[in-house]
Amino acid sequence: MYDPTDGTGDLSWVGLPAWEGGLEVLAALNTAIRDAAARHGAAVADLHAAFLGHGAKAGDVTGAEPRPDNRDLWLCGHIEPNAWGAEAVRDTWRAALRG
Repeated sequence: MYDPTDGTGDLSWVGLPAWEGGLEVLAALNTAIRDAAARHGAAVADLHAAFLGHGAKAGDVTGAEPRPDNRDLWLCGHIEPNAWGAEAVRDTWRAALRG
């Protein structure tokens, strides 16, 4: 699961209150996903790593533009992948499936 805050844990820019321990919860969730995948021999697409630096630190993720001029910004509408983010999801999954 990716982090739209780019590691800051700050969601105030989208009008949400502080979520104490949010980054720790996200890390625990990603660990649980990796552990479950390992137990079942499943591939994992590490979207968390792929998206770091392409959320809040890259620009205004609250915009609705699906293809912003800033190709480093991969989110729109707060947390949804824009076209560039969708390409990254596809590419990350392809890489994971190829092993």
